[in-house]
Amino acid sequence: MNEKGIDYRETFHPLGNYSPAMKGIDLLYYGNGRLSSNIYVLEEGRTLIDLGNFAGLVAELKEHYPQAQVERVIFTHAHFDHIGGLGEILTHWNPQIIIHKVELEGVLPGGTTLKKAFQEMGIEDFMELEGNEDIELCDRKLRVLYTPGHTPGSISLYDLEKRVLFSGDTAFPMM
Repeated sequence: MNEKGIDYRETFHPLGNYSPAMKGIDLLYYGNGRLSSNIYVLEEGRTLIDLGNFAGLVAELKEHYPQAQVERVIFTHAHFDHIGGLGEILTHWNPQIIIHKVELEGVLPGGTTLKKAFQEMGIEDFMELEGNEDIELCDRKLRVLYTPGHTPGSISLYDLEKRVLFSGDTAFPMM
């Protein structure tokens, strides 16, 4: 357990219990250290920020949000520990994929682009980001910040009203 009372041995963390600004944001935390993944759940499961790469994501979502309908997934970048859970999500839902266009244009081993790989998985609903867009959700508006560095198409998401930043791997302590 850390100094804020968060027990990282558990996977589900309702962040509103720790800060009023985080009300309505839950964290699914998997792994340990460098191999950990944060999946942020907003709007009672309608919006997910990143997906991790651990089996059991759908079961975890259904346990905490029995009526969840995943409508959109926002990727902060396209590393496997952030997008690896997409295949499992697609077995139950067909969400819109929101990602920076530079990540979609990235070439994968074998020569195909990420966008083409997504399309081969049956995904057609994309929102290709450039930066400075606003993503309107039911209870918050997220400003897209183009933050290349960790990957060429990394983004962060900032809730201007509640002053909450989702930084993906743009800013994290080195372990």
